[in-house]
Amino acid sequence: MSETRQVYRSAATEKMRFKKNFIFGLVIFLAVSAVIYVIAGIYSPPSHDKTSHKGRPIPDDNYIYTRVVSDFEYVFYLSANLYMQEDGSLNIYLTNPEDSEVDLLCKVKDAETGDVLYKSGRILAGEYVATLKPEGRIDNVKRDIFVEIYALNSETFISEGTTRLDLVLQPW
Repeated sequence: MSETRQVYRSAATEKMRFKKNFIFGLVIFLAVSAVIYVIAGIYSPPSHDKTSHKGRPIPDDNYIYTRVVSDFEYVFYLSANLYMQEDGSLNIYLTNPEDSEVDLLCKVKDAETGDVLYKSGRILAGEYVATLKPEGRIDNVKRDIFVEIYALNSETFISEGTTRLDLVLQPW
């Protein structure tokens, strides 16, 4: 009879071990599936900027339109002196050159608070965005800002680097 008990305990122990391993494997599978779902299911590439234009802008003479070579080996052009317009918009003339291998995005943030004041959609090679609309109400005062230019791989939308420019937003 003691042999029967020993066999029964071994079989029960094996059954319990199998259940534990099965539950552990199921939990791991569900966790990995959830992570993949979140990464693949929620992310969608930034939308193309509907206000972009083909070519290169011709800003007024009072704008300092300059070429910027980033530390990440991509090039873009923009106005280095930024003036808020009467309607709150911002003339930035952000240009992605024709021979660019990346798409660009832009965010203009308040240097003190980090709040996003303006942002663009995706700007493809050979396009520019002349004006950005405000994200909310912006007081007509001189303020320190920083402009972040994000470069994205044109096919995978993986970051190719971010360039930060510290500038001043001038009131109208």
